[in-house]
Amino acid sequence: MPSKKAATRKKTARKSSARKTATSRKQMMRTCLWFDSQGEEAARFYTGIFKNSRIGSIVRYSKVGYEIHKQPPGSVMTVEFQLNDMKFMALNGGPLFKFNEAISIASRIPGARFGTVEVRPIVELPNLAKAAV
Repeated sequence: MPSKKAATRKKTARKSSARKTATSRKQMMRTCLWFDSQGEEAARFYTGIFKNSRIGSIVRYSKVGYEIHKQPPGSVMTVEFQLNDMKFMALNGGPLFKFNEAISIASRIPGARFGTVEVRPIVELPNLAKAAV
């Protein structure tokens, strides 16, 4: 028969594991804010206001795809940042859309396995406006 100490350790380990799983699921989604070219400036501003905040990875545009994105090579494309436990991404997408109150939800999709190409179908969401009528 297991001791009370062993049972308590096992119970604590289960709770800790459940917490880690919930946290990792939560962090797969993040709020994405679209900017013309001020994403890094905004991320630095926000992380300067909130405690327990930090700048994460910064991805820059390259020459590849210039004909599509029209952004100077070396300029910031995305900035990941964290405010307390919430993760955000600032996207410098150019002037196509102006910054406003709207947000996007971005999700990390696991990369394809070595030597394969993975294609995922796009899932269309129901028209919520029609459903509400």
